[in-house]
Parts: sequence; C-alpha cells; structure tokens
Amino acid sequence: GGGAGGRGAVWMCGGYTERVLGRLDPPSWKNYTKRCRLAAAGAEGRSVLGRPARGDDADALVRCLRDLGAVIEESDDDDGARCLRVTGFGRTPKPCRVLNPGNAGAVARFLMGTAALLPEVRFETDYADSLGRRPHSEVLDALRSEEHTSELQSLVNLVCRLLLEKK
Repeated sequence: GGGAGGRGAVWMCGGYTERVLGRLDPPSWKNYTKRCRLAAAGAEGRSVLGRPARGDDADALVRCLRDLGAVIEESDDDDGARCLRVTGFGRTPKPCRVLNPGNAGAVARFLMGTAALLPEVRFETDYADSLGRRPHSEVLDALRSEEHTSELQSLVNLVCRLLLEKK
C-alpha cells in the first residue's frame, strides 16, 4: 500500500541528532508548475522555470500556451537540471481559433481566463466523455460582464465555445 512505511513510501528512522546534513531534492509539484507556466506566459519578457514537473497536463498547457504565442524552450541549467525558458505574450496573446487542453480540467479552466483577452476561442478535446462532463460553467459565469457575454455549448468533442463579444 501507499501508507507510511509501505511499498512506494519514503521514510527514515533514526535517533536524535543536533545536526542533519544533506540535500533534499523533492520532485516538482504539477499544480505549482502549471501555475508558473501560465504566469510566465502571461508576463512580459523572459522567465526561467527551474525543474518543472512533467506529465500529460503539463504538455497540454505548453501546447496551448505556444498556440497563444508564448515561446517555450526546454534546456538544462548550469547544474544540469531541466528548465524551461519562457518568453511571454503579456497582455496580448496571439489570436487562435481552437485550444485543446487534452484531458486536463485545470488547464482548461486556467486558460479560460487568458482566452477572455481574445475575440473568440473554442476549447476542444478528444476526451469529451471525461473532460467534457466536468463543470466549467462557474468559470464562464465569472467571465461574463456588462461588456461581454460567454456561451457554453455541449457538442461532441467540444468542451466549450468561449465567445466573448462586446454587447
């Protein structure tokens, strides 16, 4: 199991000591990494993200941020650790018609806010039976204002169509 001391758990047992030496190098946390990537893409200029987490959600977010105009390059830092160098699009993401967040609900919801800067964008996924059934209306409701409308459509392979129009 995954409990303390079980298979797959990291644990240590020892006596009392006044001093502990060593280096702790925990893995990156996916949720923080997503937020850092989004913040770097929305910033003006260049950012460096050290030791970013990997995974399908991260790949989906990077793909969408590139579609929106961010330049994201992977390299190693001076210590040989993986890093991302991100040149952000700032307040002016590149207009794109479609964003595909894969099966990543957090990616879809994070990008809806960024998509509000565009005249129109459609979120599509190949995971309509999973991502397409998750709630997104609270984010769309928050994006509605006196100046804009948003529309949620449920179609095959379509999470939502975010249409922000001047009233």
